[in-house]
Amino acid sequence: MLAGTGGAARVAVAQLAADGPGLSGTEGDWRERLLLQARSAVRRAREQGCDVVVLPEYTSGWLPRLVADLAEPESGLLVTGLRSAAAKAGVVVVAGVLVPAATEGRALNVTLVIGADGEVLGRYTKVHLYDAYGARESELLDAGEPGEPLVVDVPVTGGSLRLGVVTCYDLRFPESMRALVDCAAGDALVDLVAVGAAWSGGEHKAEQLRTLVRARAIENTAYLALASQSGRGRGRGERRRRSPRHGRGSDRRRRRPRKSRRGGR
Repeated sequence: MLAGTGGAARVAVAQLAADGPGLSGTEGDWRERLLLQARSAVRRAREQGCDVVVLPEYTSGWLPRLVADLAEPESGLLVTGLRSAAAKAGVVVVAGVLVPAATEGRALNVTLVIGADGEVLGRYTKVHLYDAYGARESELLDAGEPGEPLVVDVPVTGGSLRLGVVTCYDLRFPESMRALVDCAAGDALVDLVAVGAAWSGGEHKAEQLRTLVRARAIENTAYLALASQSGRGRGRGERRRRSPRHGRGSDRRRRRPRKSRRGGR
């Protein structure tokens, strides 16, 4: 439970294990099964009295090596089904999906904020693509514009919640979170940052994720709700909320941990 503007919000995070074509049968089978997973998470969130549910990055499908077949227009089965589930449950849904890019054969890693009425309230395209340890998201994905953070006001019990969004590897770049927090109008603060991830497995990777979530929360005086994928190649994932413990610093300059390239690292 966290406080918003004039009210309080109960937030759920859902850990899913997505896959894709070639791992679970025909195209219809795997998309329908992933939608069933996501719908079930939305339904359980409503049953527990939640106003918002955060689903992971790649809710619409994932493979160790990304392929164009994973991308589907927003008019397709997965997003249409999520919008219907959100409206039926009366819950705000945050979910990461792959959609086709303007260039044929390319895709975008997009996080959608779907209102409790089923309407899409906002879209954020992942800026920092993960090209490391054998993974190369940039082989398929086009990066988002770094100056276009997403912050939306969503209605919750008795008021509203100011919600921002970042995706997975964005957590390693403090300036992404700072840009998001700074884009809030006037003195209004971001109440919650929703983070969808498919954090890769490996030694100490889970602890790195915990550390990054804590750091971004403390630096920006905001709650973070993280939903990460589980399954092969993605570690065990995390489901936790971190609260800020210190005030916002006056020096907003941040050093990049590694130089980020548009479309890569």
